[in-house]
Amino acid sequence: MALRNHVEWALYCCVVLATLPPGQYVSTKALAAFYGLPKDYLHKALQRLSKAELVETAPGPMGGYRLAKASGAITTLDIVEAIGASDSLYRPTSIHSRLPFLRDDNVSEGSAIDRLMYAAERQWRRSLHSVTLQELAQSYERDFDADGWQKNVSDIRERRWLET
Repeated sequence: MALRNHVEWALYCCVVLATLPPGQYVSTKALAAFYGLPKDYLHKALQRLSKAELVETAPGPMGGYRLAKASGAITTLDIVEAIGASDSLYRPTSIHSRLPFLRDDNVSEGSAIDRLMYAAERQWRRSLHSVTLQELAQSYERDFDADGWQKNVSDIRERRWLET
């Protein structure tokens, strides 16, 4: 299974948005510069989040993106699905149905492999659904030196990354 890199980008950007003070926005340009990502492609990912009503936008020089609802109300699954992993990741071709001596009831239920893959996907989605963006942001902050993450977010907010 391979998820598009937009999923990773969206998760990282949402972590930044989750730590913004109320009323603050961050531009695509600032996020792209901070993470070293191509602005146009990042913009597409952020537009998908906007379409899913996870983020909202404001135009203008101080505009950009912010969360559309509280970070505790957004799950990591919401973000992943908004970017494009809402369909089933496993797409069987039912090759088992061509095998001789298969019981008729197994044709409609799918094979043991199909059942395993669907169960794994359900577990994966449950795992992502169990973590809110707020929890992810708090966990992510622990990866940095004391106050390091907040300094990064402050630099992004103040657009200092655009000056380098």
